[in-house]
Amino acid sequence: MTPFVIRPVRTNEDALWDAFVRRSPNGNAFLLSQTLYALAAHETPVAIVRRIGVFSVGESSLEAGWAVLVRRRVGIRYCSSFPLFYAGPMLAPEWYEPRRSTQRMDLLCGLTKEMQRGLDSMDTEAAPSLPDVRGLIYAGCVVEQNYCHVWPACEPEEVYRLPNRTKRQEAAAAAKLHLFAWYPAEAKLLQTFDRLHNETLSKFKWVAASPWRKALLQNMEALEAMGICRIFGAAPVADPGSPCALVSVLFSHEHKTAWLWRLAYQTEDSGLIPALYLRAAEAIKREQGKDWSINFGGSPALSLARFKDYLGATPTPHWRIRWQRYSLRMFQWTFLKSLKEFLRRRLTLWHILRPR
Repeated sequence: MTPFVIRPVRTNEDALWDAFVRRSPNGNAFLLSQTLYALAAHETPVAIVRRIGVFSVGESSLEAGWAVLVRRRVGIRYCSSFPLFYAGPMLAPEWYEPRRSTQRMDLLCGLTKEMQRGLDSMDTEAAPSLPDVRGLIYAGCVVEQNYCHVWPACEPEEVYRLPNRTKRQEAAAAAKLHLFAWYPAEAKLLQTFDRLHNETLSKFKWVAASPWRKALLQNMEALEAMGICRIFGAAPVADPGSPCALVSVLFSHEHKTAWLWRLAYQTEDSGLIPALYLRAAEAIKREQGKDWSINFGGSPALSLARFKDYLGATPTPHWRIRWQRYSLRMFQWTFLKSLKEFLRRRLTLWHILRPR
């Protein structure tokens, strides 16, 4: 195998890193330097950007890279995909040549081991365009297959033919009663989004903590300033100033991909959300081009997976990557995390079911 230099990427190498992210099939706008720094600053506790690069001989270019946001509690250094999208390993395009499959495996293994040096626990996800994860497995990671949903690159008009007949009819009926538009991420709208989003989460038996909600709004505001995030919404024809359904749309221009990221709504109209997604997709494709694909993200609940199937989105596999260091402290950390999750679920259930 050709010798490489595997080490952390320094802040004075931001331009080199950004050029690599833009040309990697596994990259996205969230992994650019400016975005990483902004998202890290909004985390509680404040996160540290950890970037590992595989440099060519002479260190003039990057062959592979991986970026995560590392937080620290009680001495444990951990990271997860939130608030990033697909914060997994990235490879330069030439590493997908069939003749390089063994070298690619070794490259990913070395990259993963170097990333692990600065962590105690990792739980993150790779982009669907990373098909070969053997190097991660041989580096000790547990790799699980998950699914996201994708509307493919097509003409704006073709999007309306993707959902099944029932969803098309429901969406058409809802569209007659609502106005659809892009909304600026101003303070008043963000407050509305926060309220509706929290109500939406409660439908899935989850109530978000205040720091989490604050970080989300700060991220949306910062990402809009960078041209990465916009908010698309629907309001009743009778009251156009009061949106009742909003979705934050994220853009990775170099990769021609948009994500329907966070959905916030308060409606009894079963056709409004399909209509919102269809109108958002149409707006994206008309502005950005028909060759853009639209990613709905994962579906942790079975009902969400079925809903996205009905919309005609393609279930697309990607990888969840988990790893943790073996130690007494990590055993205690895992136990406390499980206890915290148990209590959170109980408190959430009480919040939803308690008398009003």
